[in-house]
Amino acid sequence: MHRPGGHLHRGGGAGEQLIYVGNRDRAGLCDDLADLDGRDAMMENGRLRVHSIAELYHATGRFEPRAQVETFRAEAQRAVRAGYHGLRVVGDVTDLVTDGAGHAAFVDYELALEAMYAVTPVTGICAFDRHRLGEQWREIAALHRLQHAAGQGPGFALTYASGAVRLFGELDASSAAEFQRLLDAVLAATTGVLEVDLDRLDFIDVSASRVLAEARQTMACANRDLQLTGVRRAAVLPLAAFNLHGGAPR
Repeated sequence: MHRPGGHLHRGGGAGEQLIYVGNRDRAGLCDDLADLDGRDAMMENGRLRVHSIAELYHATGRFEPRAQVETFRAEAQRAVRAGYHGLRVVGDVTDLVTDGAGHAAFVDYELALEAMYAVTPVTGICAFDRHRLGEQWREIAALHRLQHAAGQGPGFALTYASGAVRLFGELDASSAAEFQRLLDAVLAATTGVLEVDLDRLDFIDVSASRVLAEARQTMACANRDLQLTGVRRAAVLPLAAFNLHGGAPR
């Protein structure tokens, strides 16, 4: 992860308790933070903690997504009781995603995290080695609304909270496969009506609209309903190709 100390420094300025995590021993993690002002003092007084992946995510012997979300919720609540404004977790978590089972679990984890972020003072900044992840890095990146990948053009993001999927950025043929897998994960984890909010989506083409149409059909077979909201004028034609509508366009 490039200069993790900078991300932690911003959290310190915001009055947050800080956690840095990575796949290194304690000495190596501390070395990563050599440029963080006040590192040693913050570690001594408990404001800053460093943990290996195994310590923070594999406390029970394996990565359990829902339990991990509750762990961070409890950590944030403890931080607030201790007088901090919240909790900031920064680190390279590539090792959680390097096999098929880990990838599926991490998707579940990120979807649950978003719902927790909406009501809990936690900031999470994740780094991934895309060379180790291969093409699956695109799907993992799409679970994060704010993204930075050197040399990459605009992407899309998908978040889920309070019964609604929210889409950001641009969805086209190059991202339709990732979009479908993430939307399928949301469908598998939810029941009842699902809102898909397109208000922050800058562009959608026919291939991504087809993904929404197929999701609507799948849900109808299960007596569920998919509702589109926040449809922009530029999205009307590609959506209409599949008889998808979302009220008066913006």
